[in-house]
This record gives sequence, structure tokens and C-alpha cells, in this order.
Amino acid sequence: MPFGKTGELAVSDPATHRLKTPQPSLEDAARCYARIAGINPATFLATARSFAVGMRMRAADAQIAAMQVPSTLCIAVNGKYRVNMDSVGSNDELIDLLRFLVTKESIH
Repeated sequence: MPFGKTGELAVSDPATHRLKTPQPSLEDAARCYARIAGINPATFLATARSFAVGMRMRAADAQIAAMQVPSTLCIAVNGKYRVNMDSVGSNDELIDLLRFLVTKESIH
């Protein structure tokens, strides 16, 4: 099965679309990456729990809060525009809108 398609780290049940209880843990992720990519589980866990990763996670959480991201999939363009699937009708419209916004921001 291709990487990422096993479902073992899924947070929701694909049949019911309800959140799994319990949610996958870091230990589950360590076992998954050990099996798929050969990464040592102890190294994975030490890195995931490191001060540096914790700092980056807190910074990302703060940025998400500052941009008022309501849900996934929500894409912020240059910190100015929030685009989510509720604001477009299809994936093609989403891509077109994102290309427009990125081009607009690239000019400035």
C-alpha cells in the first residue's frame, strides 16, 4: 500500500466520518514510520517531543490563531486571504482562485 494510504493514522473513520476514539498517538506514528520508512521509533519520539519541535508547533498554532483559520482545508495566501472549500464550488475553482491571489500578491 502506498505511503500515507494505510489509514492507520487517520483521525476519522472513513465509513462513518466520525472522529476515532482514541486518536492516533505519537507512539502510533512512531510505529507507522518505523514500518514504512525504517525510522527508529525512539529517535522519532525524541525528535517529536524536543524543545525545537515544540517551539515550531507553538509558533504554527499562534499563526493559525492570528489568521483565524476556521478549519481544514483552509489556505492562507500571504497572510491576507483565507480560502476554504466553502467559498468555492470545485477543486478547479479553488486552484483558479489561489493562482489569482498568488499572482496578485506577487505583483506587490
